[in-house]
Amino acid sequence: MSKAQVTLFVVVGILIVSAGIVFAYFQFNQQLPVQVRSVEDYFSSCVSNLVKDATVTAGGQAGYVELPEFVSASDYAPFSSQFFFLGSEVPYWFYMSGNGIQKEQVPSISLIQKQIADYIKNNIAACGFDQFTEQGYEIHTEEIKNVQITVSDFFITTEINYPITVKIGETSRRVEVHRAVTTSSFGKMYSDAKRIYDYEKGTNFLERYSIDALTLNAPTTDVVLSCAPKTWSQLQIESDVKKSLEANIPTIKLKGNYYTLKNDKYFVQDISVSSQANFMYSSNWPSVLEVWPSEDGILRADPVGMQEGLGILGFCYVPYHFVYSIRYPVMIQLIDGEELFQFPVVVIIDRNKPRQADVKETPEQFEAELCNHKIEQVSVTTLGSDLEPVDASISFKCHTTVCSIGSTNISEDSTLVTNFPQCVNGFIVASAQGYKTTKVQVSTNEPASVNVIMPKLYELNANLLGNSAALSSESSAIIHFISDDYSYSLYWPVQKSIRLAEGSYNVTAFLFQNGNITFEAQTKRQCVKAPAAGLLGLLGIQTENCFDMNVPSQLVTQVVTGGGTASIDVTEDDLKAAKSLTINIPTVEQPKDMFALQQAYTVIDTNTLSLSFR
Repeated sequence: MSKAQVTLFVVVGILIVSAGIVFAYFQFNQQLPVQVRSVEDYFSSCVSNLVKDATVTAGGQAGYVELPEFVSASDYAPFSSQFFFLGSEVPYWFYMSGNGIQKEQVPSISLIQKQIADYIKNNIAACGFDQFTEQGYEIHTEEIKNVQITVSDFFITTEINYPITVKIGETSRRVEVHRAVTTSSFGKMYSDAKRIYDYEKGTNFLERYSIDALTLNAPTTDVVLSCAPKTWSQLQIESDVKKSLEANIPTIKLKGNYYTLKNDKYFVQDISVSSQANFMYSSNWPSVLEVWPSEDGILRADPVGMQEGLGILGFCYVPYHFVYSIRYPVMIQLIDGEELFQFPVVVIIDRNKPRQADVKETPEQFEAELCNHKIEQVSVTTLGSDLEPVDASISFKCHTTVCSIGSTNISEDSTLVTNFPQCVNGFIVASAQGYKTTKVQVSTNEPASVNVIMPKLYELNANLLGNSAALSSESSAIIHFISDDYSYSLYWPVQKSIRLAEGSYNVTAFLFQNGNITFEAQTKRQCVKAPAAGLLGLLGIQTENCFDMNVPSQLVTQVVTGGGTASIDVTEDDLKAAKSLTINIPTVEQPKDMFALQQAYTVIDTNTLSLSFR
């Protein structure tokens, strides 16, 4: 059977299943009286719109309607569990945690369906019936008993057990189960995303492209005929590798008909998807490049053949072998019409080799055994710092197991009373949009009542100064705010605002100046000890030989020109009263050579930032 025939059968099968779903929906509605059917049609349409809202959110957040628990980054691995992309937080499907552990957090389809169902439960009040009551309808609603979501390639079906009694005139009908069919390619794009992710895990194609970029733009292993030492700037190597990745990652293609091939098939991967697939990387994104051996930002290889005993060969050669580790993020986007599904991964080259499939920690996609035994009643109330009620998602963490519990609701005084698994010294975790995720320790081996006070996140304009003067358009800055339980990084000028909650923060800032800065070529006198000529050399006698070491000119496009650290205690009164946070960054004279650059970092380590709310 040909591939065309197989494809035809697949398409026909999809159409048959889709037609069956739609037919069942309309058959169900046709059994209702006309007056009741108009209410049911409206309600089903409203539910379908809620499903669309949820899938738009999930598509932009790597499949999550509700973000998983945030894990902060470190200098070693500047990748938190969420990638900050165009003002949104997108959970990584694969990343390296701050302590160097590889982790993945790929949502299962069952988790996605559950989160969409929870979204409908939490937002069903948006489907009010005021327009019908104004027309003389009497409509009575009861509690939602259950919401069942089924995601398929081209449809999302919703079955919601939500008793609604509709009465108008002599006609009255109680409808308990409602069905809605939402046209969406979300399921297909999620399947494509999983296929790409699994293919990357099995082939490391992103890592292989990275190794090629490294080989073409950085010294790795070679032998050069020369009698002078060879040197390279680590900053320049990093810049060249990043530019190469920035140019080449977007050219990666998968098998499909969404592009016209203008070059060879080097960038086409042997995997087919039904959506348009885009790969993205920016040199401005957090990344790490390490190299060994190096010293003070310089890679150096010394010549062999300078010794008197070898000079008779008539030539010298410089062998070198450098080892690299690289970690950087890639955003993978799938587009179908106006729908988007995106997820980021961290690409890892570990000492010149692609990372191994060594995922130490994977979030549970199905309820763990502990979560199946919720037998102890606990009351949880979520409040803001002003004791205002807050809608929040509640989970429970017992050691390494995390159980989804439910949600609090403002209409119910933000109190959730339900059964929890039994656990000594577990944590209730509350998360809500606009509030800091908050944990409260509690033992659930007996009934308990817990109030969770969630500090509000305030968004402030970031006003950056350099030595009290406005920054030029060629400047950029990275500022990290780190507290015990919350962190935020500002990448200026891409970001112009910052979100903070009450707390004590350690603040670190680096100011950079864009431009082409050339470090002039230098000649340095270098002396080494080498075996003496003839028999004396065999006896271990050494003589000192000196030579001129030529350091080639180096081009650096981004140089640190300021920075410092500070500690600041932020109160909620500060955040309420302020509209902006001014950060005055001490500057240093723009370095003109490698020594000055090293001195600049030494000075920055002792500088103190000035921060003030306005």
